[in-house]
Amino acid sequence: VNLYEDANNDGVADGSAIATTTTDANGNYVFDGLIPGNYIVGVTPITVVGGNYTSSTTGQELNPNLNIDNNDNGITTIGSETMSGTITLAPGTEPTGELPNNATAPDANANLTVDFGFFVCPDNFTFNPVYLCAGTTINLASVEPAGYTGGVWTNATTGLVVTSLNVGVGTYNYTYTNGTCTATGTLTTILNIPDYTPTITIAPSAITGISNVRVIIQISEILNRTPCSDIYIFVPRLEPRFTFGYEPVATTSNPNFYVWKYVGASVFPANGSSKLGFVGSYDPNSTDGATTFSVQIFQGSGGETNITNNTDSENLIYFR
Repeated sequence: VNLYEDANNDGVADGSAIATTTTDANGNYVFDGLIPGNYIVGVTPITVVGGNYTSSTTGQELNPNLNIDNNDNGITTIGSETMSGTITLAPGTEPTGELPNNATAPDANANLTVDFGFFVCPDNFTFNPVYLCAGTTINLASVEPAGYTGGVWTNATTGLVVTSLNVGVGTYNYTYTNGTCTATGTLTTILNIPDYTPTITIAPSAITGISNVRVIIQISEILNRTPCSDIYIFVPRLEPRFTFGYEPVATTSNPNFYVWKYVGASVFPANGSSKLGFVGSYDPNSTDGATTFSVQIFQGSGGETNITNNTDSENLIYFR
């Protein structure tokens, strides 16, 4: 913290600093032993990684002789130093009752209301990509950095200011301005397209005579995307050779497939997997051969578009 004289009271420091000090851990400072006159205080904040301390234009007190405590007296920034207005010191006329009173002079001879407020102006903002399901939007205000809200969004392609913050897929630039602080960042919103793939396992894979057979199906999402809609799993019916029992509420009217449904993103996380299984009885019907068990993810389930990996199958070998 630097102290300057301003003998002609024109708001401009006269030459170099006449005294310099450093704030304590609580941000307090004091210049003791001054004669009556006009002074200006200048503060150079410490450096900070990823940004710089900046004096806000909000709540400034242009005239520090109003003696209002705990506000911002920094009104002019020259280089890295923020300067106050001119303080006129006169014996017996200064405010009393300031806290903390860390001056050695009598309270009425000291003005301890010359405070400065700074905030960290970041070098830039980093936004994580946002994935949107087809036909949905995001409110840009919901991703603005805490403490730096209320800036301006522009379309990165057209350069036009975004008038409605509810936007779809695209790239958007954010600019935050406060005093000399200007910080920017780019947000990309991407069409969310998950990809689901199944695997099926039969145990045991070979049987003799009527036997219990376990069918295990695993469904995996491989692109780290959440579903945009329900996910349907189809398993062809193999009646009458293979039959299994299940809860009546799980039955379907489809004569050719058993159908399972995962409901929404809450039960199928991105990059996650889920297993389902059932046990039934297989009857070779006094023959030898092989039966193919298969599973299929219904096209478009969850919003996916890749249908090349939506099926899997495994053979059960049976003997009479």
